[in-house]
Amino acid sequence: MMNEHAQGLRKAAILVAALDRATADTLLDAMRPEQAALVRQTVVTMDPVDPAEERRVIDEFLRQGLPSPPREPAGIELDGRLAQRLAERKAPMNDLPVGG
Repeated sequence: MMNEHAQGLRKAAILVAALDRATADTLLDAMRPEQAALVRQTVVTMDPVDPAEERRVIDEFLRQGLPSPPREPAGIELDGRLAQRLAERKAPMNDLPVGG
C-alpha cells in the first residue's frame, strides 16, 4: 500500500494528466519546482490509469475544493480557475493531451 505522500503524488499526477496541456502547465507552474518535477515524473512513469480511478480523483478534487495553504509545504495549492475548468469539462478525460 502507498504511503500518504506517494498517494498524494499519484493523485496530483492523475489530475494533471486529465487536464488539457495549457491548464496542466498552469497548475505545474504554480507548484514549487521540485514538486512540479515529481508530478511530471510520476505522470511519465505511472501505469495507465483506470478511468474509474481518474473519475474518483477528479471528483475528490471537485468535492474538496481548493485546499487552505499548508503550514508546511506538504501539498499543492491550486488556482480556483482550475476547479472551474474541470467542472466545465465535457470531453472524456482519458483521451486528452498531457502537459509536460
